Amino acid sequence: MIIKRVFVFILFFYTKISAQSFIERNDWRYHPNLKDIKSASIHDNKIYCFAKSGFFFLDLYNNSIVIDRLSLDFISTEFDLSFSNSKYLITGNSSGLIQIISNDENYFLNIKDVTSNFKINSFMVNEEMLYVSSSEGLFKIDLENQLFVEKYYNIGVGGSPVEILDSKIVNDTLYVVSDKNIYSINIESNLLDFNLWDTKYFSETELKGSFIKDDEIYFFSSQSVFNKNNEDLYTQEDINIQKVLTYNSEVHIIFSSDEKPHYVVLNNNNNINEIYISEKVSEINDVLIVDNEVWLVGNNFSLYNLSKDQFYSPKNKLTFDVNKISSLNDFIYAFSLTDKISYTSDYSWENETVEDFSNITSLAYFNNFLFFGSETDGILNKSENYIINKSFEGSLLSELPDNTIHVSDLKAFEDRMWILNYGSKNPLLSFDNNYNWNTYSLGNSNEIFPIQFEFVDDEALFMILDKSKGGGVLFFNISTSESRTLSSTNGTLISNMVNDIVIDKNGLVWIASDEGLMYFLSHNTYDIDDYFLPNDGAQNIFQGINVSSLLLDYANNIWVGTDEGLFVYNHDKNEIIYQFTTENSSLLSNKIDDIKMRKDGEIYVLTERGLLSIRTYIKAPESSLDNLIFYPNPLKLKDDNKMIFSGLQTENYLKIVSLSGEEIIQFNITGGGFSWDLKNKNGRKIISGTYLVFILNEDGSQGELVGKFLVL
Repeated sequence: MIIKRVFVFILFFYTKISAQSFIERNDWRYHPNLKDIKSASIHDNKIYCFAKSGFFFLDLYNNSIVIDRLSLDFISTEFDLSFSNSKYLITGNSSGLIQIISNDENYFLNIKDVTSNFKINSFMVNEEMLYVSSSEGLFKIDLENQLFVEKYYNIGVGGSPVEILDSKIVNDTLYVVSDKNIYSINIESNLLDFNLWDTKYFSETELKGSFIKDDEIYFFSSQSVFNKNNEDLYTQEDINIQKVLTYNSEVHIIFSSDEKPHYVVLNNNNNINEIYISEKVSEINDVLIVDNEVWLVGNNFSLYNLSKDQFYSPKNKLTFDVNKISSLNDFIYAFSLTDKISYTSDYSWENETVEDFSNITSLAYFNNFLFFGSETDGILNKSENYIINKSFEGSLLSELPDNTIHVSDLKAFEDRMWILNYGSKNPLLSFDNNYNWNTYSLGNSNEIFPIQFEFVDDEALFMILDKSKGGGVLFFNISTSESRTLSSTNGTLISNMVNDIVIDKNGLVWIASDEGLMYFLSHNTYDIDDYFLPNDGAQNIFQGINVSSLLLDYANNIWVGTDEGLFVYNHDKNEIIYQFTTENSSLLSNKIDDIKMRKDGEIYVLTERGLLSIRTYIKAPESSLDNLIFYPNPLKLKDDNKMIFSGLQTENYLKIVSLSGEEIIQFNITGGGFSWDLKNKNGRKIISGTYLVFILNEDGSQGELVGKFLVL
């Protein structure tokens, strides 16, 4: 019996560069969806457009679009809301992080003790005080002294807590808006005393926010705009008002009706003028007025100058929220729940719409054709643009009761295309170059619901079964037609809630589950009777946590995605090399959904907050050292903090020595590349000089001189 022990994670600092690449902040890249913009603000004559996990700005001096996460040195690129005035640009997100950009400095503040459901609804600045309206009350922050002042939450009846949607200060009176009430109080009063707040109730109205016009406070609900005496300024049935603002004493109202956005302007005489909006604008999230020009941001169009009928959007960026990623040699593919796909081989994305095919689950390259699998539409031969479904000649695909064909995974292996047909009695299928189909008996009498499979070799594979249908793993030997169910019930798994499987270079079978990480010594029948738990020499690790995804890199490291961050584990050394979290890295979220890798060593990490990648330099190995390079050369210590080695073989033994013959460091490298942090074997940074690089013989003796580099 295997005893599970919960592992309390400790940050392991990297110490042995001879085994791994050196990863720093500049090695991280974000891949945000910049087509869906949530908010916009004007600062320094630039329009900043904030998406869920990224931003760009339009420089109004020259109409250029700039995508540079370092341009304002944001410590986080998670944005839920933004605000600006003549002095400040302010952003906030659901973690309680407030980032403040002023004319002379940048800083951030964290709202403490917020729950996981915390939400910022609006910002308001009055006399160097920032008021943050949120789901957990109104927070007052001193911008000049950069500190939290007070929180006003329990201002409801009998001191009950109130979610604040918006706040304004007019004539020494603070007004705050909730969904059903408007609260007001003199700002010189004790704002913490709920008895001093005046309350107006609107039981039949869904309040949205407030604005100031000609030194008077106004409010708006879903269907009307009114003053503090509840006198309507504008009202209309069957609409949903989203934004209201004033400019030159005119009131600008954005609302949706019949699933279309509308824009109306009320002049000083309360005359209504509706402004035409391009049909390309389907959903508006925010509006700015700059120098008499109206700018809109929203979903599917980025930024739109309404006055000039002109769109602005970054090129070669993702145009949708990614829910799944796949790798294929030099490419990473990103999929949505719709018919949109995107792919990249560097940092530029190509976006496409696939006709009559959506909910893509997987891809494979077979017989010089690219194929996609779908949850609903079968298989698409993307290269020749036709769909393989039940009616396709010779097809063995089965439909679900709702007449959809769910293909959960595809693999090109051993001159055949292999298919998982979810919900079928014969879910494992294959066909050859001529579409001659085979089916395989898995020993079952009822439907099976596999979601993923991994080949161990040309004889055996493991299938992950749908967690909602009981879960577990099915082992199948193709040659003998032997099948075996692995489950927690028969003691062969720590949990039936299995999420991923990888097979490492030593033949170990690694299984990720909601209850942790485990492995088998091999896929042989006698080796899957007992599972093992990874251990760092002192305790079992990765236990009791949700391990969502696994990736094996070319150095035989296992990248472990969890709900508690991203880990890099080397089983040969029983060592956690890296532990990345939002607190110590550029990770967007600690909840990891998927991990994939390109051949050049770029690792893509899909989190619940978006997609990012890490440049590891651990590339696919070369067959010889003919393409060995190391750069930069010359290396400038004041500018460079690493040296990159590329073109290595599967196993590499290198030594760096000075011109005088002093050994600087030796490396034992697995994989086709790595990066060195310029530290010698004693942990000290190298100094200026000329250095020689040798390939060592297997017995450790000095072998061939392969090059030299200059350090300045």
